[in-house]
Amino acid sequence: MISGALAMSLFLGCGRGIEYEGGPGAQTETAAPTVVACGDESTWSEGYRVEGVVSDIETGAALAAGLCATAIDPTPAVTGGDPTLLASAAVCEDGRFVIAGLTEAPAIGLFIGIDDCDNTVADTVMNAATGVSAEEIEGKGDGDAVSGVVAVVVRREVEAQWATDLAYAGSLEGDGFLAGFILDVGEQPVSGAQIDCSGCAEDYYLDADASDGLFGTASGFNASSDAAAGAMFLLPAAPVFTFTCADGGAHTWENRLFGSVPGIGAFIDFTAVE
Repeated sequence: MISGALAMSLFLGCGRGIEYEGGPGAQTETAAPTVVACGDESTWSEGYRVEGVVSDIETGAALAAGLCATAIDPTPAVTGGDPTLLASAAVCEDGRFVIAGLTEAPAIGLFIGIDDCDNTVADTVMNAATGVSAEEIEGKGDGDAVSGVVAVVVRREVEAQWATDLAYAGSLEGDGFLAGFILDVGEQPVSGAQIDCSGCAEDYYLDADASDGLFGTASGFNASSDAAAGAMFLLPAAPVFTFTCADGGAHTWENRLFGSVPGIGAFIDFTAVE
């Protein structure tokens, strides 16, 4: 299940247009909501619901076994508090999830956190979250639905492969990382773009050829994004910092304040404004 501390870390590193305004601070555990069984429609008439599918970041497959989806209100984190865990539901066998009974519509949007349901056994996936914008939930009431949310999932073996291909000396999970996708105004991946934070972290770019390492070739690491690999970037141990994105002038991105925290792989979309 998603803990309050995890929710805070997701707020630091992920969101659709949501910028970090506070500091990480010391976080306390918040009570986890009761997990609703997959397919339980008993609360669908009360409040609105968020529904979608979980998707393996490597294969695109809809993962399911043992996973739970949690709706998180990050608003309290803006002033240094603990995000509110609103509702949780088990992911269905086909990878679908429905989180119902939601009455809150935070002005900065929601997060949908995906994690192993059982914290007493070894995790099969990393903690990750997908933002649902304020515009998508605005005005939603009883019986309404926000549909089509795709929540990214990173299996532990994928995390391990990334660390191997990067020859990373530390622990990607332990150190935390900021990753995501560089997109144009039509939300399509862009080749030849670079993320920069004035040297605050090393930047790596996924490519579509696994035979020589996913982040480079025999001659070195990739210098920019590859649309064929989703234009994914990864910055291990990225501090909270103002990040820029550029591809030689073909597109324009706004500078954004993002970051990562230890123990979390945080994902964002860097979407062009023109």
